[in-house]
Amino acid sequence: MLKKEEQEAQAFNARLQTEINKLKQLEARFDPSKKKDLEKLQSLVARHEAAKKSERTFKADCKSKLAQLKTKLAQLNENENEQDQSRFAEIEAVHAKVLAKDARLRRQVGTASRKIAHTARLIDDVPTRAELVQYERRFHELYAQVAAKLDETRKYYELFNSLDEICQIHTKEVNILNSIIDTFSQAMRTKQGKQTFLQQLEEINAGLRKNLSSKRDLFEKAQLRADAELKNYQTLLDEHRKYHTAVKDFHEECQKNDLLQTRFRQLQQQTK
Repeated sequence: MLKKEEQEAQAFNARLQTEINKLKQLEARFDPSKKKDLEKLQSLVARHEAAKKSERTFKADCKSKLAQLKTKLAQLNENENEQDQSRFAEIEAVHAKVLAKDARLRRQVGTASRKIAHTARLIDDVPTRAELVQYERRFHELYAQVAAKLDETRKYYELFNSLDEICQIHTKEVNILNSIIDTFSQAMRTKQGKQTFLQQLEEINAGLRKNLSSKRDLFEKAQLRADAELKNYQTLLDEHRKYHTAVKDFHEECQKNDLLQTRFRQLQQQTK
């Protein structure tokens, strides 16, 4: 670009020199009466050359300043690129820290959520007061059913044992009577047989009395146990009544406590 402009300037100077030479030739042949016009023309030509020279100087100066400005612009661009890169690196570092913090907070939130869910399940597993009362009622009903079934089963067992014992006694009596009947006719034939038969009857009678005495002892013991069980039952029944009374009083006091707590919270809200 500069070389082309220099060539154009040289060509222009050559043309200008040619024109000056032509002017000098014309000046030699020029009429003296028109010398002023010629001097004026020469002055204009000189001014034109000076203007061309100053234009070339201005252009060279502008080109130099343009090169300096381009150099400064390149330096500024490099500095800006370096600053942008450093800022980008800082932004990436901050972004990485934010991501790490976000991941840590997410883990903490997940852990807290699991703990909250576990605690909520534990709280849900704890029965409320109404559920406890219902469970207590159902347990009492179940206990009453089991106790009634147990009493019924015990009665059946006792009935079976007593009937079995009666059956055994009757069987023994039948066997004794059969034995007496079988031996009576033979024993009555002789005196010795009669005495032996009487001794056997006395032995049988003594055994029956002994058995009756033992049965009476067992009956008395069973009666004593029954009386003790009845007394114990009365005591337990009294305790059961006291327990129900205490539970009822406890529920009433719990209701009063809930009512007082509600009123207390209302008063606190009003004072705030």
